[in-house]
Amino acid sequence: MKNFFRFLFILLFYFSSNAYSKNTQFGIQAGFGEIYTISKASSLTLYLGAYYSYDKNQFNFRIIDSSEDFFSMCCPDQRPTEYFTEYDVQYGKKIVYTQYFDMVVLGGLSYLYGLRRGKLLKKYYAHPGEECGDYSEYEKVNYTTVGIPIDIQFNLKYYLLGIGIHLISNINPENSYYGFLFSFQLGKLFKHNPRTNLEK
Repeated sequence: MKNFFRFLFILLFYFSSNAYSKNTQFGIQAGFGEIYTISKASSLTLYLGAYYSYDKNQFNFRIIDSSEDFFSMCCPDQRPTEYFTEYDVQYGKKIVYTQYFDMVVLGGLSYLYGLRRGKLLKKYYAHPGEECGDYSEYEKVNYTTVGIPIDIQFNLKYYLLGIGIHLISNINPENSYYGFLFSFQLGKLFKHNPRTNLEK
Protein backbone atom coordinates (compact mmCIF):
# COMPACT_ATOMS: atom_id res chain seq x y z
CA MET A 1 0.00 0.00 0.00
CA LYS A 2 2.79 2.46 0.93
CA ASN A 3 4.61 1.73 -2.32
CA PHE A 4 1.43 2.46 -4.27
CA PHE A 5 1.08 5.90 -2.65
CA ARG A 6 4.76 6.64 -3.29
CA PHE A 7 4.19 5.72 -6.92
CA LEU A 8 1.17 8.07 -7.16
CA PHE A 9 3.15 10.92 -5.59
CA ILE A 10 6.07 10.47 -8.02
CA LEU A 11 3.65 10.15 -10.93
CA LEU A 12 1.79 13.36 -10.07
CA PHE A 13 5.06 15.21 -9.43
CA TYR A 14 6.29 14.17 -12.86
CA PHE A 15 3.05 15.18 -14.57
CA SER A 16 3.02 18.52 -12.74
CA SER A 17 6.06 19.59 -14.77
CA ASN A 18 3.70 19.65 -17.77
CA ALA A 19 0.69 20.92 -15.84
CA TYR A 20 0.24 23.99 -18.00
CA SER A 21 0.49 22.24 -21.32
CA LYS A 22 -2.59 23.30 -23.24
CA ASN A 23 -4.36 19.93 -23.49
CA THR A 24 -2.86 18.19 -20.43
CA GLN A 25 -4.87 17.31 -17.33
CA PHE A 26 -4.02 15.40 -14.18
CA GLY A 27 -5.61 14.89 -10.78
CA ILE A 28 -6.62 12.63 -7.94
CA GLN A 29 -10.04 11.06 -7.40
CA ALA A 30 -11.65 9.71 -4.24
CA GLY A 31 -15.16 8.42 -3.69
CA PHE A 32 -17.56 5.68 -2.75
CA GLY A 33 -20.25 3.49 -4.27
CA GLU A 34 -21.76 0.03 -4.32
CA ILE A 35 -20.89 -3.14 -6.22
CA TYR A 36 -22.71 -6.43 -6.86
CA THR A 37 -20.72 -9.64 -7.31
CA ILE A 38 -21.59 -12.88 -9.08
CA SER A 39 -21.75 -14.51 -5.64
CA LYS A 40 -24.73 -12.20 -4.99
CA ALA A 41 -22.94 -10.02 -2.46
CA SER A 42 -23.72 -6.31 -2.26
CA SER A 43 -20.88 -4.24 -0.81
CA LEU A 44 -20.08 -0.64 0.00
CA THR A 45 -16.97 0.36 -1.95
CA LEU A 46 -14.29 3.00 -1.35
CA TYR A 47 -12.20 4.34 -4.21
CA LEU A 48 -8.91 6.24 -4.51
CA GLY A 49 -7.07 6.95 -7.73
CA ALA A 50 -5.01 9.27 -9.89
CA TYR A 51 -5.13 10.01 -13.59
CA TYR A 52 -3.22 11.77 -16.33
CA SER A 53 -4.64 12.76 -19.70
CA TYR A 54 -3.61 14.58 -22.84
CA ASP A 55 -5.92 15.36 -25.73
CA LYS A 56 -8.39 12.42 -25.73
CA ASN A 57 -6.06 9.87 -24.07
CA GLN A 58 -6.32 9.06 -20.37
CA PHE A 59 -4.31 6.85 -17.97
CA ASN A 60 -5.80 5.78 -14.63
CA PHE A 61 -4.27 4.23 -11.51
CA ARG A 62 -6.66 3.29 -8.71
CA ILE A 63 -7.33 1.29 -5.55
CA ILE A 64 -10.77 -0.14 -4.76
CA ASP A 65 -11.62 -1.49 -1.31
CA SER A 66 -14.99 -3.25 -0.97
CA SER A 67 -16.53 -5.03 2.00
CA GLU A 68 -19.94 -6.10 3.26
CA ASP A 69 -18.61 -5.23 6.75
CA PHE A 70 -18.80 -1.53 5.86
CA PHE A 71 -22.55 -1.85 6.48
CA SER A 72 -21.75 -2.75 10.12
CA MET A 73 -23.89 -5.87 10.11
CA CYS A 74 -23.49 -7.40 13.59
CA CYS A 75 -25.68 -10.37 12.61
CA PRO A 76 -25.35 -10.99 8.85
CA ASP A 77 -27.76 -13.55 7.39
CA GLN A 78 -24.95 -14.93 5.20
CA ARG A 79 -21.53 -15.75 6.67
CA PRO A 80 -18.67 -15.12 6.20
CA THR A 81 -18.98 -11.55 4.90
CA GLU A 82 -17.21 -10.92 1.60
CA TYR A 83 -14.49 -8.37 0.89
CA PHE A 84 -11.76 -7.61 -1.65
CA THR A 85 -9.04 -5.10 -2.48
CA GLU A 86 -8.19 -4.23 -6.08
CA TYR A 87 -5.30 -2.41 -7.78
CA ASP A 88 -5.83 -1.19 -11.36
CA VAL A 89 -3.88 0.28 -14.25
CA GLN A 90 -6.13 1.54 -17.05
CA TYR A 91 -6.00 3.31 -20.38
CA GLY A 92 -8.92 4.85 -22.21
CA LYS A 93 -10.34 7.49 -24.51
CA LYS A 94 -12.49 10.56 -23.96
CA ILE A 95 -15.60 10.01 -26.07
CA VAL A 96 -17.04 13.44 -25.17
CA TYR A 97 -14.52 16.18 -24.45
CA THR A 98 -15.58 19.75 -23.59
CA GLN A 99 -14.40 22.48 -21.25
CA TYR A 100 -16.56 21.46 -18.30
CA PHE A 101 -17.61 17.88 -19.07
CA ASP A 102 -16.11 14.67 -20.35
CA MET A 103 -17.15 11.05 -20.82
CA VAL A 104 -14.30 8.56 -20.60
CA VAL A 105 -14.25 4.82 -21.39
CA LEU A 106 -11.34 2.91 -19.81
CA GLY A 107 -10.11 -0.66 -19.59
CA GLY A 108 -6.95 -2.32 -18.33
CA LEU A 109 -5.48 -4.87 -15.96
CA SER A 110 -6.12 -5.40 -12.25
CA TYR A 111 -4.78 -7.40 -9.32
CA LEU A 112 -7.34 -8.49 -6.70
CA TYR A 113 -7.29 -10.39 -3.42
CA GLY A 114 -10.10 -11.07 -0.98
CA LEU A 115 -12.57 -13.54 0.47
CA ARG A 116 -15.82 -14.85 -0.97
CA ARG A 117 -18.42 -17.40 0.02
CA GLY A 118 -18.15 -20.90 -1.40
CA LYS A 119 -20.38 -23.92 -0.83
CA LEU A 120 -23.25 -23.77 1.64
CA LEU A 121 -22.19 -25.66 4.79
CA LYS A 122 -25.22 -25.31 7.04
CA LYS A 123 -28.30 -23.28 7.85
CA TYR A 124 -28.85 -22.08 11.41
CA TYR A 125 -32.35 -21.39 12.72
CA ALA A 126 -32.45 -19.07 15.71
CA HIS A 127 -34.31 -19.90 18.90
CA PRO A 128 -36.87 -17.47 20.34
CA GLY A 129 -35.21 -14.64 22.24
CA GLU A 130 -31.84 -14.87 20.49
CA GLU A 131 -30.32 -11.58 19.43
CA CYS A 132 -29.44 -12.76 15.91
CA GLY A 133 -31.90 -14.43 13.58
CA ASP A 134 -31.51 -17.23 11.06
CA TYR A 135 -28.33 -17.34 8.98
CA SER A 136 -26.49 -19.48 6.47
CA GLU A 137 -22.87 -20.58 6.91
CA TYR A 138 -20.74 -20.90 3.77
CA GLU A 139 -17.27 -22.15 2.97
CA LYS A 140 -14.55 -19.47 3.18
CA VAL A 141 -12.70 -19.05 -0.12
CA ASN A 142 -9.62 -16.82 -0.04
CA TYR A 143 -8.49 -15.78 -3.50
CA THR A 144 -5.86 -13.84 -5.43
CA THR A 145 -6.43 -13.22 -9.10
CA VAL A 146 -6.06 -10.84 -12.04
CA GLY A 147 -8.94 -9.28 -13.90
CA ILE A 148 -10.04 -6.86 -16.58
CA PRO A 149 -11.45 -3.64 -15.07
CA ILE A 150 -13.86 -1.48 -17.07
CA ASP A 151 -14.71 2.08 -16.06
CA ILE A 152 -17.14 4.45 -17.83
CA GLN A 153 -16.90 7.94 -16.33
CA PHE A 154 -19.10 11.03 -16.58
CA ASN A 155 -17.20 14.02 -15.13
CA LEU A 156 -18.17 17.63 -14.42
CA LYS A 157 -15.16 19.92 -13.84
CA TYR A 158 -14.48 23.53 -12.92
CA TYR A 159 -10.85 24.63 -12.69
CA LEU A 160 -9.34 22.59 -9.81
CA LEU A 161 -12.47 20.73 -8.66
CA GLY A 162 -14.71 18.09 -10.18
CA ILE A 163 -17.31 15.42 -9.49
CA GLY A 164 -17.95 12.21 -11.38
CA ILE A 165 -20.20 9.18 -11.76
CA HIS A 166 -18.51 5.88 -12.67
CA LEU A 167 -20.11 2.74 -14.05
CA ILE A 168 -17.61 0.00 -13.21
CA SER A 169 -17.11 -3.72 -13.60
CA ASN A 170 -14.33 -6.27 -13.29
CA ILE A 171 -14.20 -9.55 -15.19
CA ASN A 172 -12.08 -12.14 -13.37
CA PRO A 173 -12.07 -15.92 -12.69
CA GLU A 174 -12.98 -15.64 -8.99
CA ASN A 175 -15.66 -13.06 -8.28
CA SER A 176 -16.60 -10.73 -11.15
CA TYR A 177 -18.71 -7.71 -10.29
CA TYR A 178 -20.46 -4.58 -11.57
CA GLY A 179 -21.53 -1.40 -9.81
CA PHE A 180 -21.27 2.38 -9.60
CA LEU A 181 -19.15 5.02 -7.87
CA PHE A 182 -19.41 8.71 -7.05
CA SER A 183 -16.06 10.55 -7.09
CA PHE A 184 -14.65 13.90 -6.02
CA GLN A 185 -11.70 15.22 -8.03
CA LEU A 186 -8.86 17.64 -7.41
CA GLY A 187 -6.13 18.72 -9.85
CA LYS A 188 -5.62 20.46 -13.16
CA LEU A 189 -8.98 19.46 -14.58
CA PHE A 190 -9.63 22.10 -17.22
CA LYS A 191 -9.25 21.38 -20.90
CA HIS A 192 -7.07 24.49 -21.17
CA ASN A 193 -4.88 26.51 -18.84
CA PRO A 194 -7.22 28.73 -16.71
CA ARG A 195 -4.83 31.67 -17.25
CA THR A 196 -5.11 31.19 -21.00
CA ASN A 197 -8.93 31.06 -20.72
CA LEU A 198 -8.99 34.36 -18.83
CA GLU A 199 -6.79 36.00 -21.42
CA LYS A 200 -9.20 34.91 -24.11
